[in-house]
Amino acid sequence: MQNSTVTFHLTSYKSEKRQRGFNIPVEVARFLDLPNDSEVALRVERPSGQLMFHCIAKMTSGTEITAAELCRRIEYGEDLRITASRPPEAKG
Repeated sequence: MQNSTVTFHLTSYKSEKRQRGFNIPVEVARFLDLPNDSEVALRVERPSGQLMFHCIAKMTSGTEITAAELCRRIEYGEDLRITASRPPEAKG
């Protein structure tokens, strides 16, 4: 099965729990067939192209990404370029 990727721009925010984070747009999650609270493969860059991180992250509260080990590198209100796809399937 072919894996699609989507690249989009957004601005990070501070969640109600004062965590840095961002939301995968619902339309993107739906296009990639990602259920709420599932894992997503991410490449996060600044608009300049500087890579901030590349990983598989767990979405919380539906499509929110707030994992501290990822988002501590993100400033509140920072513009981000995100490339998202379904994570690789486990072989076993």
